Amino acid sequence: MRKIHTLLELLFTAQTLALPPTQLQTCDSFIAWLFPQTGWTRAEFDAFPIRDTQKQVMDFLAALKSHLTAQQTK
Repeated sequence: MRKIHTLLELLFTAQTLALPPTQLQTCDSFIAWLFPQTGWTRAEFDAFPIRDTQKQVMDFLAALKSHLTAQQTK
């Protein structure tokens, strides 16, 4: 569960960047996947592909590097 919370924190931070609509939508989709409105059942949590999800989220966040650099120079 700690990995999920860490990914959510990173994604919530990414939402504060001036992202293009497609990247913001991707960010929102990851958040919805990691933070389901109905919560987690034990079975869902146990079956959740955390390694694959973590890699996908980290790859997405790495692609946002240019947005970080652009905001720092403003």
